[in-house]
Amino acid sequence: MQTDYFERKLDDKRRLTIPAELRAEFASGVVLTRGFGKYLHLYPQQIWDREVESALAGSILDERVADLNVKFRRGKNRIGA
Repeated sequence: MQTDYFERKLDDKRRLTIPAELRAEFASGVVLTRGFGKYLHLYPQQIWDREVESALAGSILDERVADLNVKFRRGKNRIGA
């Protein structure tokens, strides 16, 4: 998985633009979720399903796993296909 960081601002209508070079990666669907700090994380659906979901697996009685699940699943939205 390639990780890129882009600083984006909302436009006047409070929309988030996706860099043109990344749009094809997101064509099959996107997961938008809160990240660490004040960041939003945007994942192609197939990356979320294959890598993030497995990273969040584990016992909810494990405080680290539970904290990550709250952080990444709270406010999660699936967008697109």
